[in-house]
Amino acid sequence: MSCGLFCALALLRPRTESGFGVVLRTCPERILESPCPLPFDTSTITLRRARLDEADALSDLIFRAKAAIGYDDAFMEAVREDMVITREDIEGRELWVAEREAVLGCGSLALLPDGLSGEIKTMFIEPGVKRGGIGTLLLEHLFARAQSLGLSRLELEAEPTAVPFYEKHGFAVFGDSPSTLIEGRSLPLMQRDLGQGK
Repeated sequence: MSCGLFCALALLRPRTESGFGVVLRTCPERILESPCPLPFDTSTITLRRARLDEADALSDLIFRAKAAIGYDDAFMEAVREDMVITREDIEGRELWVAEREAVLGCGSLALLPDGLSGEIKTMFIEPGVKRGGIGTLLLEHLFARAQSLGLSRLELEAEPTAVPFYEKHGFAVFGDSPSTLIEGRSLPLMQRDLGQGK
């Protein structure tokens, strides 16, 4: 079945999901190979909280996504332990996943000590669906969560290649964070004002 026909049929008969989650839409063929000719308006992507038993699978996704940026094997081995998601990570912050039959991306929101700011962490997308809109869906959901908690500011450490993506969503670079793993390396620190506070 062509993507266009599938998309038309799916609009007439959308799938429903029960339980905790936010149902959004995307094209299934985007997951497999080339981008769908229609926008994200057919089958479903669900945003939900990560489960404790997904720690290993999420660690694997994050490692694949990091490697796909183009880092060499030596670099990836040096940062491997830093890519691990633990059960404590899932319990200690809001870790969300984007799912359509399989988990396609993740992102988390952690409160900072001042109680007014949050940090976005672990934003990674499965390499085969990168630039398909899943990162934007996750980020916008984290914005909504931050606003519901009354936070006034968000910050994050960005991959250098991801700076334009975050700038598009209202973040600005305000400094850099020296790596604790790779001598001489640093990551851009970015922030976004949410215009509210507790």
